[in-house]
Amino acid sequence: MTITGKHLFIWILIITCLLPSTKLFAQSKKKSKITDALGLIAGTNIVLYSPYDVNNNAVHSGNPELKPGWMAGMSYYHAFNARWAHTFQFRMADHQMKYWKADSRAGYYLNNHWTVNSDSGDYHLKYQDVSFAYLFGWSVSKKFDWHFYSGLQISYTFNNQSVKNVDRIEYGFWKGGEYILHPQPLYFYDETHNTYSQDAWAELLFRTDTKIKLSENWTIRPALEFGLDLGRSQVLIEDRLAFYVEVYRAL
Repeated sequence: MTITGKHLFIWILIITCLLPSTKLFAQSKKKSKITDALGLIAGTNIVLYSPYDVNNNAVHSGNPELKPGWMAGMSYYHAFNARWAHTFQFRMADHQMKYWKADSRAGYYLNNHWTVNSDSGDYHLKYQDVSFAYLFGWSVSKKFDWHFYSGLQISYTFNNQSVKNVDRIEYGFWKGGEYILHPQPLYFYDETHNTYSQDAWAELLFRTDTKIKLSENWTIRPALEFGLDLGRSQVLIEDRLAFYVEVYRAL
């Protein structure tokens, strides 16, 4: 087939029209690789001692031993541009803390105040939860991709292994709506019982991280996080610290 000037003009016109769209398609693919990534989370967290009850009253407790627990999960990271980014995370974590506590149960009967029982001893909180977190961040340094984030996390305990080992004193008992006082208090030593843990709760999250680039598609983000418990529970836990590493692969 002979290529005439008319044919050549048509081909030049087609290439000219297709070139911008091809360039845009390439840029969009490049942009998506830069801004979207899926990764794994691995690290440790530690719950902080709070000597107050659900009503914000001081409780008779002390000697807290903060024990780090494991944390693992998955994360999706998306950067809108060089400054703004957000991340969605699904996590599983272990929480532990030991402390000493004294507690008593009292009531009123015939206008008299009676102590029903009391105990004191060692509490070991140990429970695992599942969590969903969302964080929105801003980059302080474009060079190091250093971000500060804030966000929210919703958690639910699926495995409670918390126990208390206490010495208990029983002063009386209730029978048919009547309080019957023992002639002498009954003492029970070194009793072990299951005790409470948090059920469902929400945390306000604050986090900072930076990016370490391993290759064109793989990056690591070491992160330091502080979680502020938005509600209060019976357990002596209010806040949490976590250090974890996210290993991302660009999508």
